[in-house]
Amino acid sequence: MNCRFCNAKLDFEFIDLINSPPSNSFLSKDQLNKPEKFYPLKLFMCDKCYLVQ
Repeated sequence: MNCRFCNAKLDFEFIDLINSPPSNSFLSKDQLNKPEKFYPLKLFMCDKCYLVQ
Protein backbone atom coordinates (compact mmCIF):
# COMPACT_ATOMS: atom_id res chain seq x y z
CA MET A 1 0.00 0.00 0.00
CA ASN A 2 1.30 3.46 -0.89
CA CYS A 3 0.76 6.93 0.56
CA ARG A 4 -1.98 8.85 -1.23
CA PHE A 5 -0.02 12.10 -0.96
CA CYS A 6 3.62 11.28 -1.73
CA ASN A 7 3.30 7.70 -3.05
CA ALA A 8 5.87 6.31 -0.58
CA LYS A 9 5.37 2.77 0.71
CA LEU A 10 3.32 2.62 3.94
CA ASP A 11 5.17 0.42 6.42
CA PHE A 12 4.18 1.92 9.78
CA GLU A 13 0.83 0.67 11.10
CA PHE A 14 -0.24 3.50 13.41
CA ILE A 15 -3.31 1.85 14.97
CA ASP A 16 -5.42 -1.27 14.40
CA LEU A 17 -9.09 -0.92 15.29
CA ILE A 18 -9.68 -4.55 14.31
CA ASN A 19 -13.10 -5.07 12.68
CA SER A 20 -15.65 -2.28 12.60
CA PRO A 21 -19.04 -1.83 10.94
CA PRO A 22 -19.36 0.91 8.33
CA SER A 23 -20.01 4.25 10.01
CA ASN A 24 -23.04 5.04 7.86
CA SER A 25 -24.80 1.68 8.26
CA PHE A 26 -27.70 2.60 10.51
CA LEU A 27 -29.83 -0.41 11.37
CA SER A 28 -33.59 -0.53 11.42
CA LYS A 29 -35.48 -2.37 14.17
CA ASP A 30 -35.82 -5.40 11.88
CA GLN A 31 -32.06 -5.56 11.33
CA LEU A 32 -30.98 -5.35 14.97
CA ASN A 33 -31.07 -9.12 15.53
CA LYS A 34 -29.36 -9.99 12.24
CA PRO A 35 -25.60 -10.30 11.72
CA GLU A 36 -23.88 -7.09 10.74
CA LYS A 37 -20.99 -6.81 8.26
CA PHE A 38 -17.62 -5.83 9.72
CA TYR A 39 -14.49 -4.70 7.91
CA PRO A 40 -10.84 -4.34 8.99
CA LEU A 41 -9.94 -0.80 9.99
CA LYS A 42 -6.26 0.16 10.20
CA LEU A 43 -4.47 3.50 10.19
CA PHE A 44 -1.02 3.89 8.68
CA MET A 45 1.44 6.75 8.95
CA CYS A 46 3.73 7.66 6.08
CA ASP A 47 7.40 7.73 7.13
CA LYS A 48 8.17 10.32 4.45
CA CYS A 49 5.41 12.98 4.76
CA TYR A 50 3.83 11.88 8.10
CA LEU A 51 0.31 11.76 6.68
CA VAL A 52 -1.94 9.45 8.71
CA GLN A 53 -4.32 7.52 6.47
